[in-house]
Amino acid sequence: MEASLREVAFEVDDTQPKHRTGWFVTVLGVGLDIADGIDETSMSLRQLPIVEWSSEDRPEWFKVEPLELIGRRLTPSSPQPT
Repeated sequence: MEASLREVAFEVDDTQPKHRTGWFVTVLGVGLDIADGIDETSMSLRQLPIVEWSSEDRPEWFKVEPLELIGRRLTPSSPQPT
């Protein structure tokens, strides 16, 4: 069973300063704690090959049920000087 949390946001982005471009995507939704869930979806998600950036052992697992998806591509507002 999943335990509901509060509203959450998750964002990923990238920039290319040399080209003055970038992008971002933000998901707004409800966070669900699936660390102890015994349903098929929770067990399947915990088997995904996730690469952690932190060196800490963090056994928490959360799923975001999306309510809103926001994204934008960033481009230069004027031509770059050559």
